[in-house]
Amino acid sequence: MTFPADPEITTIDAATFLAVTGTGLPGTEKFYARKAKLIAAAERLGHDSPVEGLYWFDPEHGDVDIAGFYWTVPLEHLRWRLLMRVPDDTELPPDLAASGLSLFPYSEGKVVQVTHYGPFAGEDDAGPPRYFRRCSRPAPQRTPSRDLF
Repeated sequence: MTFPADPEITTIDAATFLAVTGTGLPGTEKFYARKAKLIAAAERLGHDSPVEGLYWFDPEHGDVDIAGFYWTVPLEHLRWRLLMRVPDDTELPPDLAASGLSLFPYSEGKVVQVTHYGPFAGEDDAGPPRYFRRCSRPAPQRTPSRDLF
């Protein structure tokens, strides 16, 4: 996994996503089954965008910053939402809603963006903890992290 020398500050505009949620470690059979369901539904609706993911820990686990993400809370407590961008006027057919999919409007605003390349499985060995320790005072992570898959 590789990381840039410095993070970027950028603004992410509001958008609507087709979404499915889950818990636990990404890379499992359950995760990939939900991802496949999301992709199939997006294709059925005529939309083909990258799969993105939001992931976070619930508040009872405390503030988990990016440097402690892999070691602070067992990853079976990780919550995630897989997303694919759809037009804002998309309507979700009832059968897709009944299958656990939803439309998810999301607005991030101003963010710190770190574009990294490589598999999720190598992220803890290669990057964020060491990368973000350079910060003089890392901020607690109060919003979900976002990744492209």
